[in-house]
Amino acid sequence: MIAELHGKISSRGTNLRETSEDNLTGNIFGALRYIPFSKGIQKILLEIIDKSNFNNYEAEEWAEKIEFWPYHKDGELDLIIDLNLVTIGIEVKYNSGLSSEDDVIKDYESEEPSKNQLSRESMIIKELAIEKNKKPILLFIARKNEGKEIVDNVKKRNIIENGVIFEFISWEEICSIIEELYKSSKLNYFEKVVIDDIYRLLAKKGFDSFKSFKSNISSSLIDKNEYFVFKENKKYNCMSKNDNDKFNFGCNVHIEEGEYYEFR
Repeated sequence: MIAELHGKISSRGTNLRETSEDNLTGNIFGALRYIPFSKGIQKILLEIIDKSNFNNYEAEEWAEKIEFWPYHKDGELDLIIDLNLVTIGIEVKYNSGLSSEDDVIKDYESEEPSKNQLSRESMIIKELAIEKNKKPILLFIARKNEGKEIVDNVKKRNIIENGVIFEFISWEEICSIIEELYKSSKLNYFEKVVIDDIYRLLAKKGFDSFKSFKSNISSSLIDKNEYFVFKENKKYNCMSKNDNDKFNFGCNVHIEEGEYYEFR
């Protein structure tokens, strides 16, 4: 709805695709506007932004604090959230990379401006924040692996405007936060309905990443630096690298040695 209201989707929906970043942006953040600030969006922001950037006077009804796709002569951020102490610009990616890029590296010898999308947007949010005497923050949202690669590249090249706090959070992390919010006893019935809708949409998009599975390996967590081999036995149990340690998945799936299995 939000994307269509802002002209990002045609009235006939002819340019509406399941991979539309604008539609995803409007659906997620448009719905979050219905949740009080401290119960919803603040929980996400606190994962990557220090709590000192929020004060006790932030409006709980914060719908008027968010602006979708605001026009600027130098580019277009997907969102701007204007709070009491900070102005947060948000760039959202779903299945695409940055819209513009170059090879510029800023150092003491070169101050050449970069055409990189995030670099340009850091200049925009700095300008907007300074006008209001607030701290500028640029938040980038993307899939975990692709987003991390983009962020590492941008930071290495030092092309984010000086004075701008640049942070990244993945869709997978947001999905996990939304899932935890749903379990909160602080949400009323109607707030839970909204949060549940957001979670189910994120999960449908594939952002509900595998978290853990139960095992009896000395009651410890699975170490990402270890390896685990699945072997077949008569009871079709999933075996770890120690044949005495069994993973129980609660299913009757026949485990074939040499095959691979995805956990969802």
